Amino acid sequence: MKDTTETLLSLEELTSLPASVPTELSDRIDAMSNNCLSFCVRKASRVMTSHYDELLSEMGLKSTQISILVTLAHTGPVGMSSLSERLSLEQSTLSRNLKPLEKGGYLSTRQAKEGRGKEAFLTQLGLRMVEKAMPRWEKAQNAALEALADCISENDFRNIMSQLEAMRVKTA
Repeated sequence: MKDTTETLLSLEELTSLPASVPTELSDRIDAMSNNCLSFCVRKASRVMTSHYDELLSEMGLKSTQISILVTLAHTGPVGMSSLSERLSLEQSTLSRNLKPLEKGGYLSTRQAKEGRGKEAFLTQLGLRMVEKAMPRWEKAQNAALEALADCISENDFRNIMSQLEAMRVKTA
C-alpha cells in the first residue's frame, strides 16, 4: 500500500476555495499567460476589432458585419457553408450575424441554384453601404498599419496570413 501525503479535498473545497499555484507550475503558467499565441492573437483581435468598430459605428455597422458584406461583394452569391468557411465562422455564428444585415436589406438569402441549402448575396443597398464604409475602413486600416509599422512589415503580415490560412485548411 502506497503512503500518500497529499490531502484529499472534498468537491466543495475544490470548487469554492481559491487555488494555490504550486511553485513548480508558476513559471509554466507565466509562460502560458504571457506568451501563448492563441491568447495573444485573441487579445490582438479584440483590440483591432474595437478599433475598426469605433470608426464604423457612425454607420451602424460593426467590423464583423462589414467583413460579411465585403466577402459577399467579392464572391457574389455564395452558399452558407462556403461563406462560413471563408469567414472562419461556425454556421450558427454566421446565421446570427446575417440576421441584422438581412433585416436591414444589405444582403438577402435564397434557395441555392445548385445543390441544397441557401445562398447569400449582397443587395444594391448592401453595395452602397460597403462603398460608404470604405473611407472609414481605409482610415482604420491606415491607422492600424501605421501603429504596427515598426514591428511588422507588409510582407511579414502577408506571410503570417498565408501560414494561418494553411493552418485553417489543414485543420478543416
